[in-house]
Amino acid sequence: MIKSEYNRVYREANKDYYKNYRDHYRTTEHGKRNLLVGKWRNYGIVSDDWDNTYHVYNTTTNCDYCNVPLEGGRGRYSKCLDHNHENGEIRGVICKRCNLRDVFGIINIDNN
Repeated sequence: MIKSEYNRVYREANKDYYKNYRDHYRTTEHGKRNLLVGKWRNYGIVSDDWDNTYHVYNTTTNCDYCNVPLEGGRGRYSKCLDHNHENGEIRGVICKRCNLRDVFGIINIDNN
């Protein structure tokens, strides 16, 4: 049996183990960080120091634009890492409401 075939069969036979491992990893601090950083990279965000970016994101408690307290989860005031879509430069941590208002042109965060 070729090694790649063996690996495929092994993964298939141990599906529950890998699912449990993945689910547990995503609940660890390192797993949460890697999930967010991966998402930010997919969005085109650029950073020289992802550890510092994650730390600033985690410790920010108020929106950098409207100063409302930020919430966890997916609500109106949940956290968003705002960035310039042309060059990927990070502008700050803002609430979802301000992020959507910026995207649709209601406000212009660059000129704040």
